Amino acid sequence: MIVKESIIIVLLTSFLGLISGIYLSDQYDLLSSIPIFIMVIPPLNACIGDLSTILISKFTTYLYIGLIPPKIQKSETLRNNFFALLITGILSVLFLSIISIIISPPNSLSILNPFIYTFILFITIIVLFTVFFIICFISAIFLFKHGKDPNNIMIPTLTSTADLITPIILLIILQIFI
Repeated sequence: MIVKESIIIVLLTSFLGLISGIYLSDQYDLLSSIPIFIMVIPPLNACIGDLSTILISKFTTYLYIGLIPPKIQKSETLRNNFFALLITGILSVLFLSIISIIISPPNSLSILNPFIYTFILFITIIVLFTVFFIICFISAIFLFKHGKDPNNIMIPTLTSTADLITPIILLIILQIFI
């Protein structure tokens, strides 16, 4: 069953990875002008991928034990999870920002103020997390209602989608603020 559900996901995630690579190579000039962003894309991808994995696992568990109903509606459990994991994401980005500023080459931030750099990362993680929270919740409900295990399908899909969407959102926000 897992192999049957996973084969389509493997093909989809491979395709998303290809699109992500093409997009990043197309944005080489912008990224090379502020090299610190080249350094933070992989950990930012990992951060949003990890948060999404936690979300889908929690939603799946909540659905199976009946803590949330299999329908789209507000709940205190969802609200608490949203803010707890958002704070985790923000703290992770703060740590990432500090570490990347410390280890980046001296000329890496010559174009960009470190506070603006950190602000761009904060806005990016907030937008990404909100989008992925909604995707995780709706997908978990949909798959659960159709008798599928959301973990088997959504975990690989979300991590690959994060690889595609993270650089796009980061570069859009970067272009807005520089």
